[in-house]
Amino acid sequence: ESYMKISFYVRPWSYEYFKYVANQLGGHVKPHFVSDFKGLCKGDLSTEFYSSLNNIDRLSKIDISHLDEERIISQDRLLRTLPHKDAINLIKAAHYSILKYLQKVNIDTFISVTIDSYIIDLIELNCKKLNIPFIGIHLTMISGYTLITARGESNSIRNIDIDEVNSVHKRLTLSDYSVNYVENKNPPFSLALKRWLRSLIKIPYFEIVRRYRKDPLNYHYLATIAVSRSRSNINFLRYKSFFCEHWEDRISSSLSKIYMPIQFHPECNSEYWSKVQKFLPYEDGFLSVAKELSQEFQIIVKEHPEMIGLRSPEFYRSLKNMNNVTLAPVGVSQEKLIDICDVCATWNSSVGIESILRNKPVITFASPFYALGDCYLTIEDDINILSEVKKFLGKGNSVTHNQQKIILKHILSTSMLGHPDEIFFDTKNHKKVSDAQKLSSSLKDFLNL
Repeated sequence: ESYMKISFYVRPWSYEYFKYVANQLGGHVKPHFVSDFKGLCKGDLSTEFYSSLNNIDRLSKIDISHLDEERIISQDRLLRTLPHKDAINLIKAAHYSILKYLQKVNIDTFISVTIDSYIIDLIELNCKKLNIPFIGIHLTMISGYTLITARGESNSIRNIDIDEVNSVHKRLTLSDYSVNYVENKNPPFSLALKRWLRSLIKIPYFEIVRRYRKDPLNYHYLATIAVSRSRSNINFLRYKSFFCEHWEDRISSSLSKIYMPIQFHPECNSEYWSKVQKFLPYEDGFLSVAKELSQEFQIIVKEHPEMIGLRSPEFYRSLKNMNNVTLAPVGVSQEKLIDICDVCATWNSSVGIESILRNKPVITFASPFYALGDCYLTIEDDINILSEVKKFLGKGNSVTHNQQKIILKHILSTSMLGHPDEIFFDTKNHKKVSDAQKLSSSLKDFLNL
């Protein structure tokens, strides 16, 4: 009897979820679980990882010449904070442990959350090298669906009929529809303070954890410490002083208006999904684009609600010092800002879809997979941004229902039914179980099980 060997990348908070999904896939699947967390599961990458790091002779012989190590470093929130030599050694040891695992287990398919670390980055690159299909699962703005992508690329995985498109279009264009992954759209200062303090506490907590668990170079522990350190300044709580309470009074009647929401960062879609190196790293790219566009347009900026208390005040200050740039308070509705602007601009966020559904064209700086047709201007190279945007707005592109449906059909073709909720799975939680069952059923169809 033939089995399909599937490997699942797991972390302590997602292990139970993937065990449940693997079980739901049925008897023709032989599941393997792999992790960089020491002692979590049988497929323990940390054993080879640490033995390689402790063996200088072996480390020097590990060949990573086929990898673009500078890109791997620049996209990773941990590696870019380390001395270059240390970052290269971590890449070498992780690459070696992953390659050994994949060669030993000889799997048919790899399933993981979408790339958000150099570990998963290297898993996907090694899968590619060995011709192993890599299925990356990711949240999408369309609730009840899972986007299948590794690096934000478009994977057409199923045929979509017009009834499904019409049904989703109707749901998304209802006035009360909202994305389900933003819990509080207008976080009070108390929540910002709580977030900031939690971030601060994570530094000593994970310093203790990485030693106690004898896993000192674990990615999650070190990356959390690095990101938390970068946010430890108390001035992060002065965010309100940069937001313009009377932003509506500053709306220009003579300039065309561009809405540029700030994305959550660091996050996979602001680091791993962009195909345009020129506008990265994300925050630097955002400032350079805002500076250029504000020469001839009014830019309205709004912070991501989940980043309140976690974004550098220097970033806000740079924006505030630009002419024709207004930072709206975080509680202003995104729908309202889309409606009063002539066009929206984004790297890779869901606003690039929301805007089209509100009949507003979109400028993108990251070639997102959903940017199809005349209602998008995708800027990829060193062209004159100002003249391109003026030309784009001059066309007066109004977004038709037909265009909206073409874009939705494309997004649905890259997604499968079932909401991916892998964090702290609980079989007593009816919704989590139902979501996992739907996704398992979709994976079963996709894998022809």
